[in-house]
Amino acid sequence: MRAVEQGGRDWQATQSKLRLRRDAMRAHVERTNPRNLLSRARTDNVNVEIDHGFDREQSFFANQVSPERPPIVGYTGHIPGARGEVALSKRYAQAARKGLELLQQDRDSRSSRIKDSDAVQRVLDATYLDDTGHIRA
Repeated sequence: MRAVEQGGRDWQATQSKLRLRRDAMRAHVERTNPRNLLSRARTDNVNVEIDHGFDREQSFFANQVSPERPPIVGYTGHIPGARGEVALSKRYAQAARKGLELLQQDRDSRSSRIKDSDAVQRVLDATYLDDTGHIRA
């Protein structure tokens, strides 16, 4: 009989320890989970209220969009950077290729302008001209 009572007390002590550990873990999760709306209202949880989980690693899509690599398969919305009727919401198969080709041409023309200005600067440096157009001595 004594062994049964001792086993019952041990079981009760173990269960109370497990309950305390469970409650402590639950409280910890409530405090540290920024998505938990109940934890935001608690006055002792200021850091979580300020944080809201924005320090996490953000995942972004690749920023290079071309006719060969469209943004989203099946996209049927506005194509940024495209002008005219191509920019309107059309079916993806109709608008994406033309709109993205126009976007690629615009990017290429901008980069060629930069290359042209670099070439002009190299010529000016080679002939030793200053900003006023006079030959430097």
